[in-house]
Amino acid sequence: MNKSNRNITKDDLEAALNLKSIWMSKKEFLQLTQLKVSQELGTTQSTISQYLSGTIALNTDATLKFSTILQCKPEEIRPELINTNLIQEKTLPCINLEGIEQKKLVKTNYIGKNNTHIYAVLINTSDYAPRIRQNEYVIADSITNYSTNDEVLIQVNEPHNLIRKFIKKKNNEYSFRDIITDETSTIPLSNVISIHLIISIQRLIKNNLT
Repeated sequence: MNKSNRNITKDDLEAALNLKSIWMSKKEFLQLTQLKVSQELGTTQSTISQYLSGTIALNTDATLKFSTILQCKPEEIRPELINTNLIQEKTLPCINLEGIEQKKLVKTNYIGKNNTHIYAVLINTSDYAPRIRQNEYVIADSITNYSTNDEVLIQVNEPHNLIRKFIKKKNNEYSFRDIITDETSTIPLSNVISIHLIISIQRLIKNNLT
């Protein structure tokens, strides 16, 4: 579940309050804990806590996953999702981390009618487990702005693309944080071709088309 650290809006705060209210009313009956849910969603307990507090914004992917776990409708968390036309099932082109086009299409849920700027990336390595497991997909957005601590796909002048948390751009280099170890590293601007925001992790491989 990709987390969003964009500026928190009034709607984001309302969604967080809705989520926390539903969580508090159902957690005992559904036997939920933040740790249990974080393990199910492949993220950290801290991230779940930040969603509930409104520290990080609930994107569509996170809202849909929470609604499934809490057995509620997505619009009970984010009222704007009551318009089902906003949630589109999209079929996306796919590459792997080497940038090689895959002979498959990937289905995912996405807000909006235009999908020309989003694509799927097959994770053909275990380097990012357990956050992103081998043979899972990340959905990347080539035009949406990213900010500090957002997970991004970095296309570099090397054999394969990288997944890191963005920290900052300073002088002639980018700073990133490893998504598993949190260790920091830098990459010269001259070695970076592009940086794209990761908007979700596609775990339901059975939904893929071949």
